Amino acid sequence: LSKELGDLELKVETSQEKLVRYQKEHEILGIDEKQNIVTSKLDELNKELTAAEADRIQKESTYKLVASGNAELFEKAGPSTLIDKLRSDESDLNVKYAQATTQFGSSYPKVVELGNQLKQIEALIQAEDKRITSRVQNDYLSALQREKLLGAALDVQKQEANHLNESAIEYTVLKRDAESNR
Repeated sequence: LSKELGDLELKVETSQEKLVRYQKEHEILGIDEKQNIVTSKLDELNKELTAAEADRIQKESTYKLVASGNAELFEKAGPSTLIDKLRSDESDLNVKYAQATTQFGSSYPKVVELGNQLKQIEALIQAEDKRITSRVQNDYLSALQREKLLGAALDVQKQEANHLNESAIEYTVLKRDAESNR
């Protein structure tokens, strides 16, 4: 009996050492606490990724509308008071230019000056259109990058959750073995 008792004590001690060693190697603090942290972080990343995907889709559609070059679609990209003012000025100048052309002819100095002003306004409108297109494109690319980063972070978090689950299973087996030996 004393020999069996010594063997059992050795078995208990060995199983307890395996449990502690495994706990240290896999940095297991408290399985339940750590699982809660990992799963809540996983849920949070999943929610953020879903929001980022929706944001990217919206910005991508806006970018495609703007990139098509249709002038009416620029307004959908976001109101631009500058472009509105320039279009209003362009409209006024077109009216003045048409009136002056019919009244004085196309070579009259005032008509030439109005034509030059009209060209300047048109160049400013094109520059503003390019600026808006660039801004919308940058917004889209930024949303796309954010979505990719969140996707990668979610994948890493899933791997960590799987690793934690595997560690928890092995830990539970070792713990049960130690308790049954005890």
